[in-house]
Amino acid sequence: MDYNKFFSEIGLCDEGISTFKKIHKRISDCNFKASLYEGYKAFKAGNDEFEKFVLSFAKQETLFPEELHLYLTVIYAEAAYDKICELGIDVKHFYASFKDVATNCAKTKEKTGIAGLEIFELPWFRYSLNAELYLLGRLQFQVAKSEYSIEIDGYTVNKGDTVLFVHVPGSEPLTEEACNASYLSALDFFGKHFKMDKLVCFCYSWLLQPWVAEILSPTSNIVKFQNTFKLIETIQSIPHTFRFIFKDQFENVEDYPTDNPLRRTAVARRKSGELVGYGVGVRVITKK
Repeated sequence: MDYNKFFSEIGLCDEGISTFKKIHKRISDCNFKASLYEGYKAFKAGNDEFEKFVLSFAKQETLFPEELHLYLTVIYAEAAYDKICELGIDVKHFYASFKDVATNCAKTKEKTGIAGLEIFELPWFRYSLNAELYLLGRLQFQVAKSEYSIEIDGYTVNKGDTVLFVHVPGSEPLTEEACNASYLSALDFFGKHFKMDKLVCFCYSWLLQPWVAEILSPTSNIVKFQNTFKLIETIQSIPHTFRFIFKDQFENVEDYPTDNPLRRTAVARRKSGELVGYGVGVRVITKK
């Protein structure tokens, strides 16, 4: 994999490129290379083990963990590149799946002054590093295993079946037309490369919470998106979804803006001890 092409294709900022090059100068050190191998084993072992490695190795190398996280993500992306090529997938999809690296690096630089990737994003980049995540138009699709056994639209889905998780980047309006175009692209893409004749799509998102529909217009893009999924359950135990509604995070709930109904309700829920949480929905996409 050509690193310079990778940086250009994903749009990594100059500061991020400098971070990578600063660390990559150490590649000739045998101990450093051996640690990279140990890091990849930790990555394969799971998020907790990988986080422990990143924090420990960053301390050893006198680096910010965010810097090392960025570096390792780029280095380990080579395995995803090779896998995508083996599957016969156009490499444009490889670069598209890693654009989040550039976006998050810029956000981290703005937020902390460090050109890198925040540690809490470790689980997210795992999907791209495993060549499981593909951006197809407005939506991202992740090849995954169903966590549910369910009947939907005449189809039986068993726990462990191969399905798609749908992710919604926050970059553009969530229009019905854009989403439908993404699903059509997904039918062609996953039919060709993963032999899927139908797409069982699960979405885990705060967008699917019933309280969201209660405060928005029925004609809003979010409500229209929500209505395309069959709600399975709602989860109230995950606090981090709060950050999807607010660009900046604060320790004091009083500091959050309440400039629209969605934000006012989210803040009110936090004050009352409730969490934003997320809903789990499912839908089936087939060629008609």
